[in-house]
Amino acid sequence: MGHRHGRTGSAAVAALLFLSGCSAVLGIQDPEIEGSILPGVDASPGDGPISSGDGSSTTDGSDASKDGTTGGDAGVAFVDDFNRPEGGPGNGWIEKAPAGTWLTVGGRLLCTKTTPSSLDEGLYRPFSEALLDVEVSVAFKLSALPPGSVQVHARVPQSAIATAGQSDGYSIYVPNSSTEARLFRLRGATPKDLKSLTLSEALNTTDSYRLRLRVTGTNPVALEGWVERSTNPGFVVIGHGTTSDSDATRFDQAGTVNLALDTNANASYDDFTRTPVSLPP
Repeated sequence: MGHRHGRTGSAAVAALLFLSGCSAVLGIQDPEIEGSILPGVDASPGDGPISSGDGSSTTDGSDASKDGTTGGDAGVAFVDDFNRPEGGPGNGWIEKAPAGTWLTVGGRLLCTKTTPSSLDEGLYRPFSEALLDVEVSVAFKLSALPPGSVQVHARVPQSAIATAGQSDGYSIYVPNSSTEARLFRLRGATPKDLKSLTLSEALNTTDSYRLRLRVTGTNPVALEGWVERSTNPGFVVIGHGTTSDSDATRFDQAGTVNLALDTNANASYDDFTRTPVSLPP
């Protein structure tokens, strides 16, 4: 569980109890009470191993630096388990929405406020970490069903961070369905679904899950996505799909990565990874 502050800090977090926004009603209680962070959400940092990018498993990130100094360089893997004092996202993350939209609470990442558009709720890595060929993943847990739109993005151009109502790049996301995920391209405010992934089992509010997205190449751009359920340790794949994008509107330049949640999403995040992908010559 994240570090605890005094009663004043606890009261501030408790004040989020009835806020609606990216995570709908969060149900956050007083963090001084053990296990009371989210109803049905294990507040322990890490829900299982992090993929090395080739289908194998490594450690769960719990030994990574807690002050967020594990990344910042596009040439190396970046890991964030959000296990740090309660407050803003820190760790070099860039909030597109007003400060305070994203919070770390109990070792998890929450989105707490409604912004004018879901396109403006992204949480970005700095563009200095931009990669062309990349795998990005994030663990998530649902607090209610339907899940809303849980999503992670790659190849996001720098303009998307600064432009209101715009969120470019490729994504794997869970729509407002417990049995489907999708790979899609988003340019400006126009989404294009590229592939539907049927889940072999329905999502629930008990298990922890992970989204993984791999984006490689330029013409065509190759996309691969996974939805996985944590077996702690490890993950089992419950949804997988591949597709390619050769459209004139494809993203064939390096970009950053980001997290997002629609205003109706009922989820919290954990164990984010961004890994460079080396392609054979």
